[in-house]
Amino acid sequence: MLARDDSRGIQSLPAASPPPFPAWARAVNAPDTQAEAAFLAGAALARLDAVVRQNPPWAGVFRRRLALSAAAASVLRAARTEDEARLRDAFHLTRPGADPGPAGRRLLAWRELSARSGGHWRKSFHAAAEVLGVPHDEALEEAIEAAEAGAGGHRPAPFAAARVFGLARRAPTLGAGGRSPGGRGGEGELLAAWLADAVLAQRLNWPFALPLLAAPLFAGGARDATSPTAPMEPSYLPTPRGRRGRATFRRSSGGGRK
Repeated sequence: MLARDDSRGIQSLPAASPPPFPAWARAVNAPDTQAEAAFLAGAALARLDAVVRQNPPWAGVFRRRLALSAAAASVLRAARTEDEARLRDAFHLTRPGADPGPAGRRLLAWRELSARSGGHWRKSFHAAAEVLGVPHDEALEEAIEAAEAGAGGHRPAPFAAARVFGLARRAPTLGAGGRSPGGRGGEGELLAAWLADAVLAQRLNWPFALPLLAAPLFAGGARDATSPTAPMEPSYLPTPRGRRGRATFRRSSGGGRK
């Protein structure tokens, strides 16, 4: 099993504004090559890593803000119209125990990602799946196995997260109305991105996971709803299908059930 000390044991450094992001690492235009994109992404991730490890007093607000952005991207992906303001209303104006609606449930699921310290990601994942109405069945366990393999492997963290998204997305379960939540905009696709973020945090040894990947993963929104391929599943990161593919991935990554 993956483990991490509880967040209450994390010591915060004195409050201070983080140093500005260096101008040389800021993208003026969209990258022309994968090498440029990798360089810029690595610079941003290194800067973010320093902030996360510092754990400033505003870190909790930052995580909730990222969860709101991730939920908005997920809602757009599902061809719904709720923006961030309406998502906030769905969360804060809903009575305790009442159903916040489909969009509000997506926000609740993303808030679960960073609500607990990184070592409790499995508990948070089950809570998110329950909020979304995804049953705890074999397919859900396959997605969890993919996350454990990715977190325990030797690939660089972003590549491990991308692989886990591809594997977990191919373990859909049938939800209400016979709809496959593993498809575009479905609950299973959201949970796949959720697991990718959890794996990224585990591989980087962060005290908390951050909802970082939903916005770029779902950048196409509803426009790509009929496309047969997933967004940001690079051709150089193959995503094996089925049990045989998952077993091959676990062997090649050095991971497996902990």
